[in-house]
Amino acid sequence: LFAPEPGAEMVELGITYLGILAPFYLLPGFNNTLQGSFRALRRMRVTLAATILQMGTRVLLISLLVPRIGISGAAWATITGWILMSTLEGAYFAHVWNKTDLEVYAK
Repeated sequence: LFAPEPGAEMVELGITYLGILAPFYLLPGFNNTLQGSFRALRRMRVTLAATILQMGTRVLLISLLVPRIGISGAAWATITGWILMSTLEGAYFAHVWNKTDLEVYAK
């Protein structure tokens, strides 16, 4: 799409990138589920913080890794961002679950 001459090399890069990412695609689903829970609980700041952390980490790591290891660096940067986001949101959700009477929010 954005390559001047798409061909076998572009396909190979896509295979490499998706081959690294594929086992980790459950993380965005986990994150989306938690973010939906936070929306229902009216606690959107944690989703904003986690998204900023995830995006900042990805930008930083892509700028560091891609020049050194190529497209694999972009995949690993994405995975690292997803892991950080899952960790932050999962920990906060556990905290909210343990400390809050969730029935108040259900009404």
